[in-house]
Order: sequence, then structure tokens, then C-alpha cells
Amino acid sequence: MMGYTADEIVGSNFSRFYPDEDLKAGKPQQALETAAKQGVFGEEAWRVRKDRSRFLADVAINAIRDSGGRLVGYMKITRDIEDLRNKEQALAQYAKMDALGQLTGGIAHDFNNLLHVIKNGVELAQSRLEKPSGEVRDYFEIVKRNVDRAASLTQRLLAFARRQPLDPRPINPNALIGEITA
Repeated sequence: MMGYTADEIVGSNFSRFYPDEDLKAGKPQQALETAAKQGVFGEEAWRVRKDRSRFLADVAINAIRDSGGRLVGYMKITRDIEDLRNKEQALAQYAKMDALGQLTGGIAHDFNNLLHVIKNGVELAQSRLEKPSGEVRDYFEIVKRNVDRAASLTQRLLAFARRQPLDPRPINPNALIGEITA
């Protein structure tokens, strides 16, 4: 894990695994002092390999005492947990996206129901008017056209929530703005 052979490392001080800034701050000695006082020291921190590359480590140092309680040494265990942390972060991101998908699906479904009510209301009002004036008829068409556009957006939200591939299509922004303002 550290990149050393047994001959290179056996008998050397464990502080060689600390990054320079931790060495300057005296952290190896502080870790030993804590282990001596409390029996154990533990932390998650950066450590360095032989090639000086860093990795996130879970470190535990236990004080070893003889039968009389005298400190005779330390046992140190270092685990590379960088891959584990990356997997935890990926899992957390997946959970967030899943929650977002569920929320989006619920909102889109409810919004779709509202759009149907609006569209049906417009069609019912339009059918009850004998001969609506051109201006009123245009307003009905604008409402129906925008309800259809909103329904299309809602379908895209539902596709996202269901993890379905979207059907991206190029748009003409000028024409789209013209439709909105018409």
C-alpha cells in the first residue's frame, strides 16, 4: 500500500507516512502521546506513499503495555479508505438524484393533472359560446397552445423522473419567443 519493500521499511519511524505539513505541526508525536495517555489514537487523515502521492487513510494507533502497565511500544494500522469515500460520495449523489427524480415525478404528475383541467375548461368554455369573436377565439387558442407546450415540458420532467432518455430537438429561439408573445 505504501510502495516500500519490507527491507526498506522495517525498523523505520512511522512519521515517514505523514505529509510535510503534518510533520511540521508535530502530528506524529501528538498521535503517540494520545495513544499513550488514552490507550488508542484514531483519525482519518492524509498519508503519503514512497512516491509522495497522497491517499486518505483511516489510522489507529494502540499503546502496547507489559504486564506491569509500562509502555513498551505501539501497534499501528493504516487503511487506505479513499476508494471507500469515493464510493460513499457516489452513493450519496445517487440517493440525491433518486430523491430529485421522485420529487420531479410527483410534481410533474400533479401539474399534468392541472393542465388537463385547464385545457378541458377552455374547450368547454369555447363550446358554450355560440360564435366567439376573433379576439376571444385567439385567446382560447393561445391558452390551448401554451397548455400543450406546458404538457410537453411535463412529459420531459416525467421522463427524467423515470430515467427515460429525453428526445432533445433543436429549437428556434426567435420562433419560440414569437409564439409566446403572439
